[in-house]
Amino acid sequence: MHYHQEGCIIDLLVGNIVFIIAHRGASGTEPENTLPAFTLALEQKSDMIETDVHVCASGEAVLCHNPGIPVGGEIRNISGLTLSELQAFDAGEGNRIPTLNEMLNHLNPEIKINLELKGPGSETKVAEILKERIKTGNWSADNFLITSFDHFRVEEFRVLMPEVPRGALFKSQVLYINEYLEKLSIKTLITNFEFINKSRVDEVHHTGRKVMVYTVNNKSDILRMADMRVDGIITNYPKKARQLLGTA
Repeated sequence: MHYHQEGCIIDLLVGNIVFIIAHRGASGTEPENTLPAFTLALEQKSDMIETDVHVCASGEAVLCHNPGIPVGGEIRNISGLTLSELQAFDAGEGNRIPTLNEMLNHLNPEIKINLELKGPGSETKVAEILKERIKTGNWSADNFLITSFDHFRVEEFRVLMPEVPRGALFKSQVLYINEYLEKLSIKTLITNFEFINKSRVDEVHHTGRKVMVYTVNNKSDILRMADMRVDGIITNYPKKARQLLGTA
């Protein structure tokens, strides 16, 4: 069974049902952050696709995890390369690094998209693209979740598009987490699954916020996270997670 509630960026758990987020697409099977990975994530009935956004030298929003790629025997920053230079790079199995616009053209508004802001100017460029898509297409603010480890970048995005849901990424435990999220007007905590426990999930849920965990690929960890009643599991294997949770 595929659980979905119209208008909700992350649905509440019902039994063992949990939001399945495809990490960089179905990256355990296809090259990460490529159109085939996004297509497979959709085919595997992921509830959401997570991807990473940088801005390149020619101004496009491009989808790549690392800030740099190997060019001519050295690592060069994406921010210093044009789109044509970037798309000469093999992102895996002959695939190109896609732009955010290409991803949105390739998918449809039935899927939610988690955009992780990675590099300088990404918040401004993403806001520009989403405003245009929402204005002229079938996309809505609730199709998107904006996240980053750089919480100031998330705050800058909030000023530009307060209607779009936002989340804060963490690599470790944080004291007084609800107070911190309240200051940033953030409704979703996204943390490494190794740093979450049932009491922390309950603590965050008590304030009406959501908990998502990354990157959960092993069977025992997926089941343990579901047992803690997290709201979303970010995984490289969305089909595997859905089968384990009995929602395929």
